[in-house]
Amino acid sequence: MLKLNNKIFKLLLGCVIFSMVIISGAVYAKSLTIDLTGKDRKANDVANREIVIWKIGDKIITSDKDKEDLAKNLYSWSDAALSKEYKDKTTVTTNDKGVASLDGFKSGTYYARVSDNGKVEIFPFVFTVDEANKNDVTIMPKGRHEVPPPDNHVELFKVSADDVPLAGAVFNLYKVVNGEETLVMSNLITDSNGKISIKGIELGEYIFEEVQAPEGYRIKNVRTRFVVNGGTTKVVVVNYKDSDGGKRFKKIDSDSKKPIEGVRFIVTRNVNGYDERVKINGKDLVLISDKDGYFAVDNLPFGTYSLWEVKPAGGYEPLGGAESFVIDGNSLELDKVVENKPVPPPPDDEEKPKKPPKDKDKPKKPRRIPKTGDISLILMSIFGVICSIWGGVLVKENK
Repeated sequence: MLKLNNKIFKLLLGCVIFSMVIISGAVYAKSLTIDLTGKDRKANDVANREIVIWKIGDKIITSDKDKEDLAKNLYSWSDAALSKEYKDKTTVTTNDKGVASLDGFKSGTYYARVSDNGKVEIFPFVFTVDEANKNDVTIMPKGRHEVPPPDNHVELFKVSADDVPLAGAVFNLYKVVNGEETLVMSNLITDSNGKISIKGIELGEYIFEEVQAPEGYRIKNVRTRFVVNGGTTKVVVVNYKDSDGGKRFKKIDSDSKKPIEGVRFIVTRNVNGYDERVKINGKDLVLISDKDGYFAVDNLPFGTYSLWEVKPAGGYEPLGGAESFVIDGNSLELDKVVENKPVPPPPDDEEKPKKPPKDKDKPKKPRRIPKTGDISLILMSIFGVICSIWGGVLVKENK
């Protein structure tokens, strides 16, 4: 009985150890201290600073370079974007000496940001808590853990159709990761030079979204995509004047609805009942449909216009006349479809009339029915033959 009780006790003890060590799967630091004091930093520069900490994952990063790379990659993310992606978030405030203490941190990799107080900027930093640090952990964000922003930066230039810089345009900036858009910055406003500069932006795909055009102008393209590959990335965004606009067209096959490439058009504007050719730099505005069938006019004054096909695509009938369209404040919202009919193909062999089969035995030529004038010739010939016979008989008798 005693042996049985010992076995049960050992089994229960093993279960307790298993649940504490194996099932929990987490290693806790007894105490975590973040000390913002450092060289050339005064206590009042780092006192009462809020620190927001996000747990990036359970994987522990050991390389200092990997920590710096992670900090650079997360530098341009907004707090909202980080909180959406990384749910495990902690906020702490430093004391009057610039030190903050926390208890019960799980093993893993963390990213921290220090609030700006207008005195000393402390760059975001990455730190880890692992099994070797399960007693006390002290983080001092300086030296190798103090990461400056990346060198990459973006410059947006806002201009009119005639290349005049436009101040006062308002934009939001989104980062695109695996097709998902995350707001990074909002209410960015172009300066007197029509410019917005963003320094320290990480590599990747972005979208500038224009939310407000400058006074006297309209938004042409709400969203402009671009990619940061390193160094300086320049993005140019054009606005329409309030009285200018554009129109997009699509050229398709009237039967199959497939796009038609390479069709040429000119554009005329209705002025006092007459069609005047639209010219750019003294030359006719010529439009050519692309491989997807699209072509467009841009930056034209509001009014009524006509589209004239001057070179149809091979295998298609030309348009019978002009296609009329209007440019106004809403003309870009809907594409105009222009259809061409394919040239009818020649009839197939089955449709061609069949030739009658050739007869191996050629028919004899039909006898010709003599005309009235030919009868006298026949009679004279017969009479001549009779005379010849009669003459021969007479000659024999005389002998």
